[in-house]
Amino acid sequence: MSFESDDYATVQGLVAAGVGVALIPQLALTGVRDDIRVRALYPQGPVRRIVAATAGADRALPAATLMLEVLDEVARAYRTRDLASVA
Repeated sequence: MSFESDDYATVQGLVAAGVGVALIPQLALTGVRDDIRVRALYPQGPVRRIVAATAGADRALPAATLMLEVLDEVARAYRTRDLASVA
């Protein structure tokens, strides 16, 4: 049986109840229950593709163009794990 939810508190509750194991994005772990254990997947966990959606080129705003540049810089830093250079 499988269960899917975007409510990670519910997912943690199901794990705590002993009805399964869950894959949870690290960004979703804003709070972790005391009765579960969170473990990283090694040597490398699953990769997630994230995309940016913007208005068409004929309607692109300067702020959107700048934000895409920032997102590209952050993505490059994650690929090289050089997050200090983004700060």
